[in-house]
Amino acid sequence: MRTRTRRSKLLFATACLLTFALCGCQGGALEPTLEPVTITFVHPSYDTEYYNALVSEFNASYPQITVELQPIQPRNNESSIQTGDVFIASPYAVTGLQEQGEILNLSPIIEHDLSFDASDFHPGLLEAFSNEDGVWAVPFGVDPLVMYYNKDLFDNAGATYPWNGWAWEDFLDAALAVTNLETNTFGYISTPDSADPLLFIYQHGGRVVDDLEEPTCTTFDDPLTIEAVEWYADLALDHNVIPTAEQARQAFPGGRGVSEAIRFGRIGMWVESLSERGGGDWRRRWDMEWGVVGLPRDLQPITLIGAQGYSISAHTQQREACWRWVSFLSQQPPSRLAPARKSILESDAYEQKAGKEVAAAARDSLGNAVMISPRLATFSEVIEETFFPAIDAILEESATPEEALTAAQGEAEYLLEQ
Repeated sequence: MRTRTRRSKLLFATACLLTFALCGCQGGALEPTLEPVTITFVHPSYDTEYYNALVSEFNASYPQITVELQPIQPRNNESSIQTGDVFIASPYAVTGLQEQGEILNLSPIIEHDLSFDASDFHPGLLEAFSNEDGVWAVPFGVDPLVMYYNKDLFDNAGATYPWNGWAWEDFLDAALAVTNLETNTFGYISTPDSADPLLFIYQHGGRVVDDLEEPTCTTFDDPLTIEAVEWYADLALDHNVIPTAEQARQAFPGGRGVSEAIRFGRIGMWVESLSERGGGDWRRRWDMEWGVVGLPRDLQPITLIGAQGYSISAHTQQREACWRWVSFLSQQPPSRLAPARKSILESDAYEQKAGKEVAAAARDSLGNAVMISPRLATFSEVIEETFFPAIDAILEESATPEEALTAAQGEAEYLLEQ
């Protein structure tokens, strides 16, 4: 029931998270664009309608700038810098693109653009797209992990819906209320992209590396980490609210996976990205009435987030026009993501666009957000090869949490020394 490839993509790829030089120099004020110019903007094909509407709005203020939309399939984004003036990138992609000299340093223009309010971005978000040399993308959207739930199952069980600000105990009560082993219905399931053991570990005060920003070693045997994993394992082994591998084979025969179990109404709650609401990037849309809230919390409220920003190609001939477009886009409510700007997140416009329930979950989540540092990517293979197999062994009852995690820590230390 667990797909390690997608999980790794979310955590270290994701899963899975700026100003430019003017006229060939690193400073100076913007000159107004007076002559008609054309720029190309590369974006995911599923957002074409959203950006079409924004182009019309943009042209009301900048009629001399023609924006040509260039929709692509999301997996083809690597080639976008070859053809686009402006494109979307994650913090992980920005690191590589900056090193290759493919994107413009936006710091000089930000310094001279008095309308750009860096303090309006959620804490740490602009920094995620920056380094000591400058800013390399303007963040526009955040994708937190949130808790979805099947309203139909809760209604049938007469159970109270989850709410923002709930605790681990509330989560367990809700999972127990909708679990019905006679009908193969379970209160919760781990989705491939959720990496939920990590969420529970950090919410309990545990950790899997010594420092999320500058990791130097794994910490699987941290006492609070072991406690959190014990609690997580109990959900399946003691409380039976998560299907074990054997229960899953019996309950969902014919190779049906997690997504089908959710879609056919056999799962009460699951963790997924905010952008995936309704089954956005799944093979089929969710059939049930679903709801969404922020994650339950324990000693500390934490959720993992991804982020996206707008970058400008180093090869563009229309830098000023590109900046006008990027600046405009960054001030709009995103299509599927939560806004990167605090003012937009709290706005009526975002609530009307996303819906009151989704907006409330986004607001709850972004107050507790942690972004995985691109520097943690060097630990991804080790964690995949040691930590998650230990979780599988625990759930299969072939080892206790302390035994499995202590052994995994030894294996990780060995691999990191090689």
